[in-house]
Amino acid sequence: MRFIWPIVKETAVYFWDDLFHLVVFNVLTIIALSPGIFILQTSVQIQPPPSPLVYGPLVVLAWLVVPYMLFGFYWTAHDISEGKAIKFSTFFRGGRQMLKHAYIWWGINVIVVSMLILNLVFYLNLGANWSGYVSMFFFGLTLTWILIQLFALTLYPRLVEPGFRMASRNALALIAGHPIAILFAGILSIAFIVFGLVIPPLGWFGSLAIVVMITNMTTHLIIKDTFNAEQPGASG
Repeated sequence: MRFIWPIVKETAVYFWDDLFHLVVFNVLTIIALSPGIFILQTSVQIQPPPSPLVYGPLVVLAWLVVPYMLFGFYWTAHDISEGKAIKFSTFFRGGRQMLKHAYIWWGINVIVVSMLILNLVFYLNLGANWSGYVSMFFFGLTLTWILIQLFALTLYPRLVEPGFRMASRNALALIAGHPIAILFAGILSIAFIVFGLVIPPLGWFGSLAIVVMITNMTTHLIIKDTFNAEQPGASG
């Protein structure tokens, strides 16, 4: 519980201090996401809707630049939380330095999330009495995977030897060790994503940046607290 107020406070302070840069980076990332979102919206409006095997690959291709943008965003958020002065080049340098890891992370997530969603849709449409429970299981598994990967993104800039397995394992340890703080950050992130979808200007100019800052600041505060607790003479 002790992390909840610091997460809100520190996120607000750092977000305000670097508001201009974060808004610009938010807009750039939304632009990168837009083609894939357009394909998804169009496919839903078509009756009967096309198979995910048709529009899914198109979305993936349209989002090829997204991993670069996300890793640049999280690299920037990490530098902000460390008190470093950021520039526009910080965002692009982060994406460039993490380019290999970004696309490995992206490729694995495309495969895993696609499999989870296909299973979820299959059991939802099955119509059997028991299929609802299985679909709920896959829904929970999908949310859990997304939460793990969201915090794995915050860890990549902090790892001496970054990699998908190491980042995911440490994210899982982070969640297991501080479930309330992580759950709070996750719920807050979902709330801002929803606000961004319902109120487009917020989505265009700030919602994604806020999510990046919330998750990164949560990781920063937990790691800082753990480090201080391990120092000789630390209380508790």
